[in-house]
Amino acid sequence: MNITRRQLNELIRESLNLSEENKDAKIGQYKVKDGDTLSGITAKHSPKGFTSADNAKLNKISADDIKAGTFIDIYVTDEYEGEMGPL
Repeated sequence: MNITRRQLNELIRESLNLSEENKDAKIGQYKVKDGDTLSGITAKHSPKGFTSADNAKLNKISADDIKAGTFIDIYVTDEYEGEMGPL
């Protein structure tokens, strides 16, 4: 079965039970850098109201599981959408 990225994003949002105010958030990929923390990444790139726990749940990881050089999916604001490469 083939689904579009929009459909995939909608399925992810539904499965995570996002609030109405955050239902239009976009998902992008972020390359983890040395010294990054999930809370720092979330604070810098995710819309207001999202927490590192939201991004950890999106990736099915704990906040301590990120490693430099790997890519993680994160909720992004519109201004970071192009830079992050939304899904």
